[in-house]
Order: sequence, then C-alpha cells, then structure tokens
Amino acid sequence: MVHLGTHAFKLVAANQVAKGDVLTVAQLAGIMGAKHTSLLIPLCHPLQLSSVDVQLALSPEDDSVRILASAKTDGKTGDSSVSCVGCTVWVYVLLGVAPRWWGPVHL
Repeated sequence: MVHLGTHAFKLVAANQVAKGDVLTVAQLAGIMGAKHTSLLIPLCHPLQLSSVDVQLALSPEDDSVRILASAKTDGKTGDSSVSCVGCTVWVYVLLGVAPRWWGPVHL
C-alpha cells in the first residue's frame, strides 16, 4: 500500500498528473519488473512464468493505492520473489513520477 496524501491522490485518481497515466505506466512497469526478476535479484535463476498480474486499487478513505501482484510458474520456487519484485518496481515508478510538491509518500 502506498499512501499518497490528499492532493496527490486526487491528481492520480483523476488522471491529471503531468507525466501521464501514472497507474497504467506503473502497472506495466510492475509486470515488466516481475518478468525480469532474475536480472534484478542476485543469484535468482530465470523462471518460466505462465502469468504475471499486477492489480491496483484506489482507496479514497485513506488516500492510498493498494497493490496486489501475483505470478504463476510451473517451477518449484521463485513465484513469491517475482510478485515482490513486481510490487517494488511499481512503487519505484510511482515515486519517479511524483513531483516533490506532492509531499511525502509513505509505503
């Protein structure tokens, strides 16, 4: 979950951020990050993924965005790492497009 603050939340919810559709870009980045987990985590072997999904939900009661990432693989290990990387990359993209005047963003 990422708490944006009231002003930032309103901009994101209304798709009024100057850099474009923050949620869609971040969602795609999360999926791409999950697919490249073995390049981002040392000693992680490449996984044959059958699916990766990153879902985002706006939560107006606390001005936050909730993130749920899931991955499926036929392998024995690794799908939890892939999901975590997908969420992490999503958050980095959100922070990358957040102007300084948004104020603090809490994870």
